This record gives sequence, C-alpha cells and structure tokens, in this order.
Amino acid sequence: MNIRCAALDDYRVCAEIHLSARARMAYLPPDLHSAEETREWMRDVVFRSERVWVAEDADRVVGYASADGEFLNHLYVLPEHQGRGIGTALLAVVMEHSRDGVKLWTFEPNEAAIRFYVRHGFRTLRRTDGRTNEEKVPDRLMVWRPAPSPAAPTAAQGRTTLGEGRGPDD
Repeated sequence: MNIRCAALDDYRVCAEIHLSARARMAYLPPDLHSAEETREWMRDVVFRSERVWVAEDADRVVGYASADGEFLNHLYVLPEHQGRGIGTALLAVVMEHSRDGVKLWTFEPNEAAIRFYVRHGFRTLRRTDGRTNEEKVPDRLMVWRPAPSPAAPTAAQGRTTLGEGRGPDD
C-alpha cells in the first residue's frame, strides 16, 4: 500500500469511492446528490480547497482522506478494502500533518467509524440531533490532540550551582 498526495485527476476515483462507501450507509437519505453532482463537488470544492491524500493498493486508488485546517472532512475506503489498515494509514498521515490536533464529524449510526476513531485516540466533544447537517442524521464532533512533547529543561532546571555537583572549580 502507498499513501500519496492526490493529483487533481484523482478526483474522479475519489468521488466513486465516496459514492460507494456512502451507498452502504443505510441510515443516509438515498440520492441526496447525483453521481455527477458528487464528481463536480469533489473536483471543484474538495480538490481545490482541501489537502487530499489517496491510498493505493496494487496501483489502484482504494481510499482517500481530505482535511481543511484542523478538520478531517472525509476519510473513505472502498468497502471491499476495509479492515486492511488503509483507513488507519490515511488517518496517520492526516494526524502527522495536523500539529495541533484533528477534529471531525461522524454520524451517530456509524458505530464502526466511532469505534475506529476512539481506537485512535479521539474523544467526543459534542453530539447533535442532525438538524444542522445536510443529511439530517444525528452526529458527533470528535477530537484528537497530540501528546504534549516533553518540555526541554528550563535555564533554572539545567543550571548546576556550586556544591551540587561539578562547578567551575571542581
């Protein structure tokens, strides 16, 4: 498997992955957007305003992730390629490029996604009844923050005084 930055011409395959993965989410309203609308949105919005990475398996794009600032907006893997570490690899790249952490929205009925994100250190910030999202499905805002790096010793902590070890006259 290979993860790389997406090229603009990857938008078509990413749109197909998006459509394929969401088609299996029975809780989403059917036909919210046509396939053509999804391809145009992927090309004109996602690929023009977000960072996009794709996962390739045997030279075939099988998953993608897109982020805008600290938000992971999309992480989708073809259903037949799920459970092989592809989503984890894509998420790792997003986390690596998100110095201050990652936020995302996921649908409440998507229990597998919630378990996936919790396994990777995300916690729930808040839940909604779905009134404000396009799908009108309850969702939750989740966040991951990187572990704080060990603090470098301050000048006072790193200073040795006479009588506490080697000083200038020892």
